[in-house]
Amino acid sequence: YNVLSYRACATSAMRDSSNGADIVRYISERSGINIEIINGLEEARIVYDSHIVDELEQEGDFIYVDVGGGSTEISIISDRSLLQSQSYNIGTVRILNKKLSRSELFRMYRDLKRLKETYRHISIIGSGGNINKLHHLAGVSAREPLTVERLLTLRNELNSYSIVERIDRFALKPDRADVIIPAADIYLQIATHIGAREIWVPTIGIVDGIIYSLCSDYLKEKEN
Repeated sequence: YNVLSYRACATSAMRDSSNGADIVRYISERSGINIEIINGLEEARIVYDSHIVDELEQEGDFIYVDVGGGSTEISIISDRSLLQSQSYNIGTVRILNKKLSRSELFRMYRDLKRLKETYRHISIIGSGGNINKLHHLAGVSAREPLTVERLLTLRNELNSYSIVERIDRFALKPDRADVIIPAADIYLQIATHIGAREIWVPTIGIVDGIIYSLCSDYLKEKEN
């Protein structure tokens, strides 16, 4: 495909793997692709590089929440500027495998409490395949937020079916049907602790951020 440049990133699962470096070397030897194991803050920065704030039609205070299998990244955006980011080892696969640390959960709760005290009116921007799918299943239009009330109703409806039934009834892929419930739970917990009533879902994520940064670097090189 005449690729000019690329960036391959590994996130939470590889960060925590004792043999992460071995996996990187194995893939590099067989494919020529070099993978970067990035930390949570770099992951959050890349997502912000997706220009996600450009999708918002209003000013204000937001927390950008990216829920993955192994971690959740939360970034503070105020008046379209990124103020800070934090990463937590709280993810859908960790929850399913009962590997979630209570101390890590309480650390996130404490941070969210401080945010609520600082920002009285704050909304959530959600990223990732799970919230994108939940937004779609809720029947919300692309430019409308998913209300926390509607998310809770949808979560309970999904939870009333087995994984096999979810795959059939909601046309979910097998690797989505199991993690979609803990993903909804994470968003609901975050919304509760900061007092948010809605989640904006612009369907932009880390891949988009990587693409934006690669294109930006390419255009700068051409200018020089």
